[in-house]
Amino acid sequence: MKTHILHIADQKNIPSTSLHLNSTISFTKIIQEIRKRVNPQGAADMDPLMMRLKQLTDEPRFVQPMTLEETGEFPLQMAHIYRMLVPGLAREEDNLIAFCPPLEPTVFYGTDAFYDLMMDKSFERLNCQVIEDCSTLSKDYVRLVYSVILEKLYGFPPIPQALQTISIIDECTGLPRYYRVNIDNSYVDVSPIGELPLFNLERLRKGWQEKLDPSVILEVLPLSLFTFDGFSILSLTDITIDYAQEELKNILINRDRGNAEAQYHQITGSLRTLVGSPHIEFDLIPLIRVNNRLIINPSTIRTSPIHHRLVEAGYPENKLQELGEEYFDHPELLFMPTMQVDDSSPEYLQIFKSVGVNSFALMPVYCSRELVGILNIYANKDGEVNEAVMAKLDLIMPLAEQILQKDILAFNRRLDEVIKDEFTSLQDSVEWKFKEVAWDFLKHEGEPQEPGKKRLQKINFKDVFPLYGAIDIRNSTLERGDALQADLEIQFAALINTLTLIGKRAGFGLAETMLYNARNFIEKIRNNRSDSDEVQLQYFLESELHPFLRHFESKGQADQPQDEIAIAIADYFARIDEQKGAAFANRRALEASMGMVNTAINQYLDLVKIEVQQTYPIYFEKFRTDGVEYDIYIGQSIAPERPYSPLYLKNIRFWQLSSMAAIGKMTHHLVPSMEKPLHTTQLIFIHSGSIDIAFRDDERRFDVEGGYNIRYQVIKKRIDKVHILQTGERLTQPGKIALVYFNEDILKEYLAYISTLQNQNILLNDLELLELEELQGVNGLKALRVGINFEQ
Repeated sequence: MKTHILHIADQKNIPSTSLHLNSTISFTKIIQEIRKRVNPQGAADMDPLMMRLKQLTDEPRFVQPMTLEETGEFPLQMAHIYRMLVPGLAREEDNLIAFCPPLEPTVFYGTDAFYDLMMDKSFERLNCQVIEDCSTLSKDYVRLVYSVILEKLYGFPPIPQALQTISIIDECTGLPRYYRVNIDNSYVDVSPIGELPLFNLERLRKGWQEKLDPSVILEVLPLSLFTFDGFSILSLTDITIDYAQEELKNILINRDRGNAEAQYHQITGSLRTLVGSPHIEFDLIPLIRVNNRLIINPSTIRTSPIHHRLVEAGYPENKLQELGEEYFDHPELLFMPTMQVDDSSPEYLQIFKSVGVNSFALMPVYCSRELVGILNIYANKDGEVNEAVMAKLDLIMPLAEQILQKDILAFNRRLDEVIKDEFTSLQDSVEWKFKEVAWDFLKHEGEPQEPGKKRLQKINFKDVFPLYGAIDIRNSTLERGDALQADLEIQFAALINTLTLIGKRAGFGLAETMLYNARNFIEKIRNNRSDSDEVQLQYFLESELHPFLRHFESKGQADQPQDEIAIAIADYFARIDEQKGAAFANRRALEASMGMVNTAINQYLDLVKIEVQQTYPIYFEKFRTDGVEYDIYIGQSIAPERPYSPLYLKNIRFWQLSSMAAIGKMTHHLVPSMEKPLHTTQLIFIHSGSIDIAFRDDERRFDVEGGYNIRYQVIKKRIDKVHILQTGERLTQPGKIALVYFNEDILKEYLAYISTLQNQNILLNDLELLELEELQGVNGLKALRVGINFEQ
């Protein structure tokens, strides 16, 4: 034990809290606690507490308030207090514990292990580094101080504290270790100077707890109004393994963003911290196949030390590919703390040995029983990859599964994007233009190229008339959120019941932690659900909660076939089955209904597209949203060999309006067949003039061209949620067709189309002429809205 005074906040890498407390060091409260527990009937020489009390009170100065410097005069008394606070069987070298003045970051007594960890041998410099930034530390310290004031003087429940985390470089390994800082204020008394101050509780709650603004409570309850007496107990808990796991979770969440190579180095760095060895290398290689042929992920291989060794040793890529195929065809766990290979060993082990690998493990990684990749662990030194390392790696295997699965999905997604971007099938109406440009390119291939001039001509069509339509599923985002919320309520009801049962029947303390985390997650989802919360919830369930429940599945006794815990767990997993479980019923119903709507719309549009093309060639492009959007372009430049007439444009405009009525009617009559009733809205944007469009190489699709024409695109993208002027009512409504227009000249033409369809009982006689609210950069929009006759 040591009595060295350590001013933690004065060190260069620990920011000062800049708060002054009227505090006094005193051991009066703990002495009073001991007096209450002393057996008055016992003999003084036989009662251990009586003996401790005598040893503490024999020195009159020790029971008086003391200064920081005076604490060093009582090492014997503080050793007695330490022994009463720490279990008798605990070894001092295992405890990272110290005493501080009330709520102040200054240590005056602690275990040798604490001082050895925190300070260098000269006691002049801290070894540790605080993880949080200065602003976070300051807020956390204010919350800590005032939580004690509010709890002890105002009867507030304890306020959870955001505990600080420090990192310390291990002198042996050179790797960081992480510790959580805990502070126990059980032996701190708070007293007001004068009368107990009153304050506005509502102001405190809003200003401090919601905005986390320390200045609010400092103003309401200045610290100068209070005195603090006693001592605080500071302890450190090694959370290196938990911290490394959390880092891996964060990498997994952000896997699609940032530099893949840098993220791979972060992963391997976290794994070294987890196993506590700087000499071990890791390869995390996903199983990616294209046309059933193994593909080694280039971003992973670039960062693989063993791959560099093999390449430098002269092994060709095709040979390494063959070795990978050999292993993935027959995957198995290989664990060789000391590699011993001979001529009968697999060739890849012989190759690894030849490039200096002497300690080795190869772990196949499965996700939902499907092989998703391998975790390769190796080192130059014999015995470096040992049983202890393998046990620690077991903790992160669920995360490794997710990382590899995400890499596979990202690769396949990118592959699909390339196919769509580079090889999108061309419609017949515009294919001729691409052939002409390609032929022009081939004709001039090999000729000198002018500086700054592109080889390929620009593919564009001038003076085409656009038609835009959108069929949207009403409130689809809200419906998805409600379905997820309802399913999670079902899942967590079963989960909480199961965890409660485990805690009661099995007496397993960890069940309380799982139960606490589960309740926290469902409360967060209920109150303020975000994409990040849903991702973290999924990882909690798959990586922590479900393995915990699986542990109890096989714990029933042979003479107890109806074991209550096993039945509850089986019921829970049955509920979360995506295909049949009750906890996915709402999402299944919603997806099935949305799929029914979109399939019907797409099939209808595909059929009528063929029909309308027979009159005059058009370019027709659909976009999948929660519903369906489409663009149509028609004009002489699309079919230069065929004479164009405005009649073709009028024909397709009439077709668009009648098809929207048909789609609205069709989706309405699908509602009784849907598991989750959904309604659609129909929107048409009328643009009276012509525009120019061009093929965009970066997006592999046609888009408007030119400053004036872009205005058409801007309006089209902003009108889906437009409101009627001065009413707040959305323009688009189920059972109606909304037609947005800008130019009054086009109104007469569309009124004739509507009248025709009303005479045919396709549309209702409820036509509305509406003015729309001003959009950003767009004003003067108007609309027609007419109901669809569902009875005809």
